[in-house]
Amino acid sequence: MPDLIWANLLVLCLTYELFTLVDNTDGNTLSERFRAWFRVRTRSGRAVFALIWTGFAAWFLVHILG
Repeated sequence: MPDLIWANLLVLCLTYELFTLVDNTDGNTLSERFRAWFRVRTRSGRAVFALIWTGFAAWFLVHILG
């Protein structure tokens, strides 16, 4: 059951991203949404986002390999 849930989430996200790439509307791709949500256009926003992302990536690596 968990595999089915994760597969559906992955397909949903990929479908949304493909739709937004074809749509050509500014501001609706996942990367553009992240920039807007985390305000990564500012220097401090970029620093906070980088720290959070690096922490998440390190945790995820340990989680997967451990």
